[in-house]
Amino acid sequence: MCAMTVETKNASEAIQMKIQQRQSANLEILKILNMIVERFPQLRFTQILRNLELDKDLFYEESVDTLNNLKKQLEGKFSL
Repeated sequence: MCAMTVETKNASEAIQMKIQQRQSANLEILKILNMIVERFPQLRFTQILRNLELDKDLFYEESVDTLNNLKKQLEGKFSL
């Protein structure tokens, strides 16, 4: 039972850390999207989101996780 409490506490701390990093992650995502828009002006915004697989229902995904997934998507595709 103690182990479960420790795991719950660690999970809670991890969530709190992600919440604290939310704004900076959001801004970094926007910076990356801005660079892609400038590099590929012929693409529509929804095309960019689709190509980066950001057009899914990610409502409950934390911004830090979205940023990390976006960076993985970009590996090898773009040198931003």
